[in-house]
Amino acid sequence: MSDKQFSEYKSNNNFFIKMNIHQKIGKKDLFSLISQTVAFQKGTSQVGILKSMQTRENLKNTAFGYGIAFPHIILEQEVIPTLIICKLTRKIDEWKCPDNTAVNICLVLVISRKSKSNDQRIKRMTKIFRKFADKKFVIKISQCQTAQEIERYL
Repeated sequence: MSDKQFSEYKSNNNFFIKMNIHQKIGKKDLFSLISQTVAFQKGTSQVGILKSMQTRENLKNTAFGYGIAFPHIILEQEVIPTLIICKLTRKIDEWKCPDNTAVNICLVLVISRKSKSNDQRIKRMTKIFRKFADKKFVIKISQCQTAQEIERYL
């Protein structure tokens, strides 16, 4: 993808990786792009990351609602827990949420099986994901236009 079709930003503390995707893309290609980004950022195997995402997705669709999905990357090796905010300009028509909206926002959890629940980053992620129990919050996130805007609400 060219720079005009995809942009990536890291937060100052590397807690978030923000991705804005401007090109029409399918779920398979999105997962490949995310796995490529994570492999580069974490210095690990793209194949293992992609397999982790696909395995989790095969267990159950991670699409939540209002065009938002929560894919997971759970790795065997230790990694610093990270949350990827992925905002797509165009919806992925083949990836439907239970409310029948197509996915255009992904919050991708990147953790290790060795991560501890008392880790400060894990606690922060838990706090973020609990916000999605509030329908008003979900609607606000679904209306964001960029990954940077989503970050401000999280």
